[in-house]
Amino acid sequence: MTIDLNAVEDPDAVWLFHGTSSQIADAIVLNGWAPPEPKQVVRALAVEHGVDPAQLLDEYAKQGALRHASSEAYCTTGWKMAASYARMGPEYQYFARANLEMQHLSVERWAEPPSREDEVSVLLLRIPWRLLQEFQLVNPPRRKSFLPDSRAWQTLVSDEVLDRSPVEVTLPGQHLRRYLVAIDRVRADCTCNPALVLGRGTVVDSRLRCDDCFLAEHLVSG
Repeated sequence: MTIDLNAVEDPDAVWLFHGTSSQIADAIVLNGWAPPEPKQVVRALAVEHGVDPAQLLDEYAKQGALRHASSEAYCTTGWKMAASYARMGPEYQYFARANLEMQHLSVERWAEPPSREDEVSVLLLRIPWRLLQEFQLVNPPRRKSFLPDSRAWQTLVSDEVLDRSPVEVTLPGQHLRRYLVAIDRVRADCTCNPALVLGRGTVVDSRLRCDDCFLAEHLVSG
């Protein structure tokens, strides 16, 4: 039985989701937040494919290094968005892989990198709302952006629906292990839409799981 993300077990806590490779997810359980250094990852990728590392060390790698130095973990209020990020990989790595694909195809236009071959996961964090507000010093998201959400979707007007679109939330990395409740294994080849989906009289809450790409859940002990 999997966790119901819309069940109110603790009225003072909300859900956050962090997508990453299953290898890093398991490492967080064992050792806490200690992601690889982005520039080292990009250099290793360049060596693996026989190219000059300078060709891949772009602005995204520099930004990734700054985030790594500040120990920031990028989470989201939506499970599907986190799963999408997990499949894509870190931004700096995604663009480095795209650069390699462009070189492989000998093109200057954008080339989508191949799908990742490693397993991916979504970390489920249950964090006190009060504490989360202390972290978000700039443009803090509103409570309605988070699960659980007690409002019935069929009763919402358009502005209220848009207020519930998944957003990114920056969390100090050391808190990932502290508030980690479970890890969901995710299909690497799923194409579910992480954005809010509006249909004819139907609204799909993309903060919830995608049944097609969810594989299994592993609870994490404290």
